[in-house]
Amino acid sequence: MIMALVAASYFLVVTYQSTYKILPVDLNEPPPGQDPIESWTEFTGNADEFTVMLPTPPQYANEKLKDPTTGEQRVYDMYVSEKLDGTLFMITRIVYPGESKLDSNAVFDQIKKELMSMEEGAELLSEVPAEFLGHPSTEYAITGPSVRLQAKAILESNKLYLLTYVVNKDQFSSREFAVFIDTFRFTNR
Repeated sequence: MIMALVAASYFLVVTYQSTYKILPVDLNEPPPGQDPIESWTEFTGNADEFTVMLPTPPQYANEKLKDPTTGEQRVYDMYVSEKLDGTLFMITRIVYPGESKLDSNAVFDQIKKELMSMEEGAELLSEVPAEFLGHPSTEYAITGPSVRLQAKAILESNKLYLLTYVVNKDQFSSREFAVFIDTFRFTNR
């Protein structure tokens, strides 16, 4: 499921970015010379579980799906913020059934496989396991022929948060990814 959402987002970035022209409209863009990140705003997830800074208000999708292998039902919440240039900032929250702790290594390996299958010829640039806000996490850097993907997977009990930054290779900004990740916080903790 995660891969389907990431793949759909990737398809939109690559396929449609050059097929339309943006008409001049006032989108509250920062004045010339102002850092665009200064115009980002704080967003709080629907379940009031996290906050994060995003460049635009995100679109939201929610779905309950059965895992094809285990038959267990999972809840997927996805928030997608898109810049005018097609750069995507996604927060995917997956709630696994039950309250038991998940095997972080198995979950992170599955996420890596799904992220790597996003584009033919994708190459894993780095995979860095760490702790993030007191929880196990892994950060991935993946490049394909036309897209760069940076992601951080965070496992909190029976919930996985996947923060994903998808951008055309020639527009990659390590600063944008850093601000996106560094401003993510769990609330009420």
